[in-house]
Amino acid sequence: MNTNLAPGRDSKISNEGQKLRSLRSKTDQDLLILLEKEIDRALTLLEIATVKASLRKAQAEKIYLVARRVLPTLEGVDRAERMWIEMKMQELRRRLDIAHFFVVEAMPAAMAS
Repeated sequence: MNTNLAPGRDSKISNEGQKLRSLRSKTDQDLLILLEKEIDRALTLLEIATVKASLRKAQAEKIYLVARRVLPTLEGVDRAERMWIEMKMQELRRRLDIAHFFVVEAMPAAMAS
């Protein structure tokens, strides 16, 4: 079997693989930055949300759910960056839960039923 049919083919494939890994890493970094900005936005929205049905709280909840779904798919993110985003997500979840608690507690008894 003649293995020299396409000289340099193995190095070309290797180079393309390296380019794909680099592109994946860059994409993951961009997604991580986007997640961080969106989580920050959600935290800000929660600061100004006053009622459970508030559009802002709903937006913050949606951002949290998207971040929770996307973060595990990011392969090109180092451990420290992942831990930083996970801490921010925990803070967002905590604030979402607190916002829910205060909304429910603040509702008059007649409205709660």
